[in-house]
Amino acid sequence: MSRMLRSLALLAATGLAVPTLANAQCSGACTTSSVGGEVVHVFTGNGQFTAPAGVTSIDYLVVGGGGGGGGVASTNNAGGAGGGGAGGFRTGATAVTPLANYAVTVGAGGTPGVGGSTQGGNGGPSSIGALITSNGGGG
Repeated sequence: MSRMLRSLALLAATGLAVPTLANAQCSGACTTSSVGGEVVHVFTGNGQFTAPAGVTSIDYLVVGGGGGGGGVASTNNAGGAGGGGAGGFRTGATAVTPLANYAVTVGAGGTPGVGGSTQGGNGGPSSIGALITSNGGGG
């Protein structure tokens, strides 16, 4: 009988959190803490998540990077410009392979627009391997 891993993958330009069992591991731009008897891996940049032995499913929340705001037309910032769009998000459960490694990509925020009335750049997609991807917001 396999154990189900109750976990959360929060993947955004500001980080990714994956609560898992104590024997799960992360590497790269991640830190680990314990929440409610589960271990939380927080990714602040790209890294790798290793599913624990016996775990065949994880719950997740994946958020793409936000889009960059528009450029301002004048030097005194009169009128301002619109903000960029929020990164998309996905939540649910997905199957994983015990002891498999999954590349974690944290989508960067979009670049801001410059001068005139140029739009900002799109935010980058965030993902957990080929399992889950969430697109970035529009600039």
